[in-house]
Amino acid sequence: MDTINLRGSRKVGMGLSTMEGKKLLKGFNFNIASILSKALKASYQVDSASGVVRILDFIPQQDLVCPASATHCRIESAWSEIDFISGAIHSSISPAVSLVMDKTKSNVVLSPAQAPTGFGILLVVLKLSFFQEINGVVYSLNNGGLNAIEIVSVS
Repeated sequence: MDTINLRGSRKVGMGLSTMEGKKLLKGFNFNIASILSKALKASYQVDSASGVVRILDFIPQQDLVCPASATHCRIESAWSEIDFISGAIHSSISPAVSLVMDKTKSNVVLSPAQAPTGFGILLVVLKLSFFQEINGVVYSLNNGGLNAIEIVSVS
């Protein structure tokens, strides 16, 4: 972490620019009530150079631990660059992939529209959300404990 500045004057950006800081940041969950690794059992690959996330041979009913009421899931990613010196944040969000909670196998490829621009730390975040279809209308399950979002790559 920040080993240059004195205690009380340390800077987040300096700490996160170190290998130790990046290691601590990777795997950070934004929702303590829903941990991505507990909900998503499938393996995924992250290309930190392009921001692309791939989940191959994904079967929602088999590869997710989900609420009993969920009929659909949505997976999306974001590729962000955060400059802690200037405070600038640039992000590109992938189109979401929505799937029915069944045994259909698919390859999920989440590609951001463009690379974030600027200088700073690059992060890839993966988000998993659940939905319920009632009478042809799909509703988000938003009780706070169901949707997971995690930092899956830091460079």
